[in-house]
Amino acid sequence: MMDKNRLKELAGVSLNEANKTDTVLVDIPLLIRLLEWAREDAKNDMQLHKVAENLIKLSKNGESLSMINYNDAIKDADTMNKEPDKKDG
Repeated sequence: MMDKNRLKELAGVSLNEANKTDTVLVDIPLLIRLLEWAREDAKNDMQLHKVAENLIKLSKNGESLSMINYNDAIKDADTMNKEPDKKDG
């Protein structure tokens, strides 16, 4: 696994600078779990957007997110029920 300093070197900018453009860095276990959530539990695009917003907020410090951040990542997504169920149609 590549360390943060090497990522910064390759990118030519610090991760904090990159986050100005809404960059999110997640480890593989969290990525897989978020994809599972999107496939199995998300009911509409609004929920996906809410999770994306949460991930951006959680990433503001430039640190990689992990499974510790999962509950905060999906927080309040289930309240976003303005579109019809994606599985129905």
